[in-house]
Amino acid sequence: MRNKIIAFISLFFISFQALSQCASNEVEISVVITTDNYPSETSWSLTDQNGGSFFASPGDLNQTNTTYTYTFCVPDTNCYVFTISDTYGDGICCGYGNGSYSVLVDGNTIVSGGSFQFSETSYNIGGCQLPPSSCATNEQEFFISITTDNYPSETSWQLVDQNGAGWFINPGDLPQSNTTYTWSICVPDTNCYTFTILDSYGDGICCGWGSGSYFVNYGGSQIASGGSFLSSETTSSIGSCSFSNCASGEAEIVITINTDNYPTETSWFLMDQYGGGWTNVPLTTSDANSVLTWSICVPDTNCYTFTILDSYGDGICCASGNGSYNVSYNGVNIANGSSFTFAQEHCGIGSCNPMCQISIPNNAISEGESCGSDVNNGCDDNFKLSNFTINGIEDPWSFGASITYVGWPINGYVNIGPDFSPDFYIYMQENNAFYHYTDYYLDTWCPNSYGQTPAQPLSYSMFANSSITNPLELKSNSIFTTPTVTGLSYTYDFGVYDDDDGTFSLLGADDFIGSYVIPTPYVSGTYSITTSGGPDGNAYVNYTIDPPVSNYTPLANNSVVHGTFFAENNYRDTDWYEIILSDSSDLTLHSISEVPYYIYLLDGNSGCGPQNILDSSFVMQCDSFSLQQTIPPGTYWLIIMPSAYSCIPCSDSADYLLDISWSVNCSMTASANIIPANCISSNGSINISVNGGVDPYIFDWSDGSSFQDLTNAFVGTYSVIVTDSNLCKDTLTNLQIIDYASPLSISSVVVPESMSNAFDGSIDITINGGVLPLSYNWSGPNLFTSNIQDVFGLESGLYVVEVIDANGCTAIDTIEIEEFSIDVGVSSIISPSNSCILDSAEQVVVLIKNFNVIDASNFIVSFEWNGQIYTDSVLTTIPSGDSIIYTFSNTINANIGGMYTLNAFTSHPLDLDIGNDTSSTVFTNYLHDFYSSDYVMGFEPFHDFSGWMIEDANNDSYSWNINQYTGFNQSYGVFYNYNFNGTTSADDWLISQCLKLESNKTYKLEFKYRVASAAYPERMNVCIGTNQQASSLTTVLLQMNNIINISYDSTSVNFSVPNDGLYYIGWHANSPANMWRIDLDDINISMNIPNLYGCTDSLAINFNPNANIDDGSCTYCIYGCMDSTAFNYDSTATCPDLSCVSIMYGCTDPLALNYYMGANVDDGSCIYSIYGCTDSIALNYDPAVLIDDGSCIYPLLGCTDSTAYNFDSLANTDDGSCQPYIYGCTDSLALNYYAAANSDDSSCLYYIYGCTDSVSCNYNPLANIDDGSCFGVVGCIDSAALNYNPFACIDDGSCQYPINCGEVTGIYVSNIIHDRATFNWDNMNTSNCQVDQIRIRYRSVGSSSWQTKTMGVPVGSGCNTSNISKTVLNLSPSTFYEYEFKIWYCNSGVVNWHALDTFSTKDSCINMINVSVNSLSSTKVEVCWDSVYSYSFVRFKYRVDSIGSTYYNIGGSGVFSPLLCKQKNGLVPNTSYRLIYRTWCNSMGGAYRSPAWDGPVFFSTPSNIRESNNNSRKIYDIFPNPSKGKFRVLIDDQLIENSSLNIYNLLGELVLEIDLNNDQLVYNIDLSTYSKGIYTVVFKSESNQYQEKIIVQ
Repeated sequence: MRNKIIAFISLFFISFQALSQCASNEVEISVVITTDNYPSETSWSLTDQNGGSFFASPGDLNQTNTTYTYTFCVPDTNCYVFTISDTYGDGICCGYGNGSYSVLVDGNTIVSGGSFQFSETSYNIGGCQLPPSSCATNEQEFFISITTDNYPSETSWQLVDQNGAGWFINPGDLPQSNTTYTWSICVPDTNCYTFTILDSYGDGICCGWGSGSYFVNYGGSQIASGGSFLSSETTSSIGSCSFSNCASGEAEIVITINTDNYPTETSWFLMDQYGGGWTNVPLTTSDANSVLTWSICVPDTNCYTFTILDSYGDGICCASGNGSYNVSYNGVNIANGSSFTFAQEHCGIGSCNPMCQISIPNNAISEGESCGSDVNNGCDDNFKLSNFTINGIEDPWSFGASITYVGWPINGYVNIGPDFSPDFYIYMQENNAFYHYTDYYLDTWCPNSYGQTPAQPLSYSMFANSSITNPLELKSNSIFTTPTVTGLSYTYDFGVYDDDDGTFSLLGADDFIGSYVIPTPYVSGTYSITTSGGPDGNAYVNYTIDPPVSNYTPLANNSVVHGTFFAENNYRDTDWYEIILSDSSDLTLHSISEVPYYIYLLDGNSGCGPQNILDSSFVMQCDSFSLQQTIPPGTYWLIIMPSAYSCIPCSDSADYLLDISWSVNCSMTASANIIPANCISSNGSINISVNGGVDPYIFDWSDGSSFQDLTNAFVGTYSVIVTDSNLCKDTLTNLQIIDYASPLSISSVVVPESMSNAFDGSIDITINGGVLPLSYNWSGPNLFTSNIQDVFGLESGLYVVEVIDANGCTAIDTIEIEEFSIDVGVSSIISPSNSCILDSAEQVVVLIKNFNVIDASNFIVSFEWNGQIYTDSVLTTIPSGDSIIYTFSNTINANIGGMYTLNAFTSHPLDLDIGNDTSSTVFTNYLHDFYSSDYVMGFEPFHDFSGWMIEDANNDSYSWNINQYTGFNQSYGVFYNYNFNGTTSADDWLISQCLKLESNKTYKLEFKYRVASAAYPERMNVCIGTNQQASSLTTVLLQMNNIINISYDSTSVNFSVPNDGLYYIGWHANSPANMWRIDLDDINISMNIPNLYGCTDSLAINFNPNANIDDGSCTYCIYGCMDSTAFNYDSTATCPDLSCVSIMYGCTDPLALNYYMGANVDDGSCIYSIYGCTDSIALNYDPAVLIDDGSCIYPLLGCTDSTAYNFDSLANTDDGSCQPYIYGCTDSLALNYYAAANSDDSSCLYYIYGCTDSVSCNYNPLANIDDGSCFGVVGCIDSAALNYNPFACIDDGSCQYPINCGEVTGIYVSNIIHDRATFNWDNMNTSNCQVDQIRIRYRSVGSSSWQTKTMGVPVGSGCNTSNISKTVLNLSPSTFYEYEFKIWYCNSGVVNWHALDTFSTKDSCINMINVSVNSLSSTKVEVCWDSVYSYSFVRFKYRVDSIGSTYYNIGGSGVFSPLLCKQKNGLVPNTSYRLIYRTWCNSMGGAYRSPAWDGPVFFSTPSNIRESNNNSRKIYDIFPNPSKGKFRVLIDDQLIENSSLNIYNLLGELVLEIDLNNDQLVYNIDLSTYSKGIYTVVFKSESNQYQEKIIVQ
């Protein structure tokens, strides 16, 4: 394979450089695609300005990890758009392979890539005419074009250089949808730029809501394009950039130092937030005045600090050269300088947590420190060694000695020059480690003679360096994490050098080295070191100690301290506070800081010696630290300092807060006795006992109660703070009132009655929970009762059991015993199934299962075939849960090729569940009739491929496959892909379904084929055999050894088979290793019948079995008796059939008395019976009989038509008298008598006399003749009326009724929230009952006083009250209320209080907490908050922090615990704002909300537009997004345990929760059954939380 790729690449470049066939007015465009592991997902198009295009559809690229090249000659005036697409939405790199693409014009790469989602588009390829650039010679033009989607206000962009300067468009600046905007910007051509396009909704600008797109040109060349992204898409390293060689997930930090004259003094180190880091190899003198560069690849998730050092303390500029340094991060300069002293530090490099902000309360006292000062330095370890006097050392002359370098830590030069001045140097080291630098001291002593000089004392003071006057600081490290207190544990060595031999040495033969333990540096005085070994015997060093002055800030009880951290000269600011307790106390401390910090509580009773640390902690920024300790009386020190990696410059200090209090003599303790809820009372109680302390006590409960004991409390968790008169406190937390711990529950096992009235049912119950002993009460049909646990001998019906425990708690269950039932069904159909040999009598075999708990037998099983039902009876007994295999007695005819459907089912009158009775199957008879049509396989979806087989004989996982684009004319087809491993040859079979072939017929096989490339010739055999497996296909029909056509060609072969039977045809791919692909399509098999004339009738004498066209020549045998003397002689017969019979004479009538069976010719001799009817007029007259036997039958005339009215059943001869039925009234007295009727139809009508007036009181609806008897009375006909007239029959509306107006009806309570509810009722006004007034009164259950609401005017003032609802405000949250109604009627008195009922108000809507604002860019912030529990949504308002400014809505978001964030764009850079917030607990808004807007939270936007870095690394990915509901989540392998992935809707409701584990890295999410819209995915772990929006389309 490697040789193939190299050859391909070589040809690829030659085609551009030397072999281009394009004309002079054309350009050559090449599209090069390297596929990933799923090539069929990839497609591309290249479209010109007129819509003409080249393209490759999905499936055209079918080779994995393969490079495809397409080359076109196109007019050089055309402008093209290139789009590459991936149907799965994961691009072609780098999730599943390392695919890539590029587009070249005349051999020059114009665009390239591979990592995208669904598609990526590049514009302006070829001869595109863009606006001419107007930029200067030292500038380049950025040309930005954006075509908006349907929501243009979501789109913005920014362009920044390596220094953060740039240009931008804010959200809302692009107002027109589906519109193209362009910008032309001239920029310096020496800078490196980054372009970012953003979408505030997170769905890009294509393709969910419109077909937006963008492209960016730099210097006339396109460098970015697209449209399909999420929240943003960034193109980096545009212009003059230094490109990094770092891997993915890394960033490049480049350190450049231009050294001064003394490079050995210079060093640097780079540290991350964990203390790990890098430093340089020590420089040498040869590096002087050189430019040195270090390139370091570092993890891009860490935060770094860079420090440059100069051991001499004069920086690298400008005393001894013009050195400088520069540090860049991913090509962006982030630090530079030159002039410093010993060290210069730069922090916040990379992904660093931004410093948060805390609010300072008004009652806080200020620590009072400013940058550079240290007003509360505690146990100060700064002391001064001074007034050195050195005696006893002689210094020789040194003539012409050269300047000699003295090793570190001195790092100084000894001036021995021509003035012959002797040089002395004193150094000090701490615990055998050099930490401190001192300036060398050049004394003013001058020798008075040539040679040895007498000893002379030298005196000076030792300082840290010559540029400051502070004493030398003895610190344990220049960057420390714990406080260092200097004491007797430190040993200091003093050394005095001389240069008597012209060089310096730490241990010179004539030099003095002394070791000495300094007295406690907190004791002032003058000390002397005396030692022997000098040239004159003894040497003396005298010095003075000036001890440090310690200082602490004292703290009073209940203090709130506002402190400030500063950093200067690489030292961390450490603040000391002193606490003096006169008695044993309970100390409480809370702290919070804007940067990570350390806090220590020290025992100060032993002074500044070695300390006893009582408590300590490292705390992250904006996290609070709490401490509670009981400590004895004494002095204590509280130390607080920022983390070593906080990197706080003086220009940007960090605030912290301390809240400290203590209570004296606090021996008080509280305890709780918790009584849980039970079945009698749904609430519990907590009883508090207090030991010690001083009365009275204050009880502060978490639910707001102030009583000592909590009674009638709901199930839940509580806490209480107990405070005595001395303010001693004890807090009890996690006091849980649990629900009824052991509620009663009943489970049962029921045995049904085996048959009606068998009385053999039983119920076995199991009791869970409750307190023993238990009692039982049973009741059932026909007055059944029992008091035992389990009951037996039961009839069918409903039974009720009540269980009572020792506390009187009860549980009731209703249990039904059913009569006998059966529940069997056909669980599956075993036979018939897909086959080639189905015949006309196929057996039907099914599996029947008993689903019931009892045995089953004697039921019906049936199957349906071609619309007809075939039924059997099953008498076999099937045990409960078992199955049997049953074969039907009837068979089916399935001998014709095609697809069949068969249904089988059971039935029984007592079937328990008809849903499990039936099974269905669809099976295919693959038999093909070649006489009716050819067999065709085109691999289309409508072709039945189920009977075919693919055999991967070499087991290399590469074999034949069907593809919808590889067939002829890009239709469906089958193809074979090779395994490019260089060693495995193809051995793969495509085997047809069964084919029934005849031995005396000739068949023709035809198909189309092609290969992927002529450079890779393929081999393939076509074979036939009698079994569907490769080993059986031994007869070769066609051998194709050199297939090179890349377009489809056709081939065919004629064949026959030796015997009738079933055969299979196989296509065997057997090319050598490392070939490419074979495509097949349009396979056709026909019976090859030539035109052969002859007799085709097999019955003919001259039948020709090979003839297929009858020529009319058939002649046939006429079989018969050819013996002319025989009885059955046939003169037409041409073939004897041995049927001749001799003539036999006799009576041939079998009815005759003398009938002769052997006779075949009647001779007239037959004799018949002599008895019969001899009367010639009789119907049965027989002239052959001789004797009359009285059997004559004579004609009986009459109507013989059975449908006639006068049918005569005795008549045997019809006389024509038949008459039809005529229906009608046959009564001559009736009104409607019908004389012609002969059959009465009951329709006769008679005279009925009476009142025919329907409005009369005596109206007779049956009367048809009015007899004048009508009468009527008008009046009230309602017997309930006061004026009822019993004689009236016509109501005149005069009825009068007694007035009886009733209670209020239709009462219910709605719209209940925490502080209000709405009462509703029916309109009680009627024509007789006019409402005067309605009153509602309500109170909390248990309260003695009512509150009343009145609807209507005062009683008696009018009748116009039509209210049907009333909203009551100012209710208490979480309260159980009762209420009732009273109503006055205008004319019917009053209905007193009635309709007593209850309702409960909801919990209070509590506002969100811990609201913070973080800047993401100069115009964008993110608001984050915590919620107590799930609400509906929150709202935010913000305004500029100035008097008179107006609040604007940010909008809101659904809330869920524990954290949510919302982003706001369009802010003004470098501006201060304030923000307020409020929570709603109803998704529709309204009054169910937190009491007021809380806040404000103050925040400011930065001045540049670079987005803040985030040190939280996203450890999961979701794709595709958007989708139609199915997503895949890929989890990073660094996932920690106890993590979950939750999905919420826009209301904050939890939709789906997934627990994650380390063994699974890919999760499938299916939201296809949920509503379309936006959902939020939240990843939660023990230490982090991430969230991301997904869209269900």
